[in-house]
Amino acid sequence: TARGGLDELRALDRPAVLTLRDRRGRDFFATLTALDDEAATLALGAIEQKVAPRVLVMHWSGEYTTLWHKPPFARDNIWPGESGDAVQWLRQRLAIINGVNVDGPHAELFDDELVDAVKLFQRSHGLVPDGAVGIETLVRLSIAADTAAPRLAPGKR
Repeated sequence: TARGGLDELRALDRPAVLTLRDRRGRDFFATLTALDDEAATLALGAIEQKVAPRVLVMHWSGEYTTLWHKPPFARDNIWPGESGDAVQWLRQRLAIINGVNVDGPHAELFDDELVDAVKLFQRSHGLVPDGAVGIETLVRLSIAADTAAPRLAPGKR
């Protein structure tokens, strides 16, 4: 759950539950199921409605919730210098996403080479390239590597 804009939702590229406000000022929820430059598709119960993105923004508070699967071992951060399952997961995700092979003689260590690979990923996803894997980077890594999950952008895999 976070606050953001349409650019952030486009970057996440996952369906999201939005908090919207009707003309009477009452809050309600709708699921954003598709988004492109011309239309945003919203599901409200069994009803599907397409609206122009500018209309959506007029009624949207900026609050959204999206679902992702947090790795069972993950904490809030994975820091350079750490080792273990979280670091191996990180290496696997970067290999899936970028084809970046960061397996070296110290594959289970969050070393300088892995820091550089994380910074590259962070820059390419509009995140602060600090080399540490905080919650935002963890979410983006999980989402980017999950090719089976539904996406907002049509035809994108």
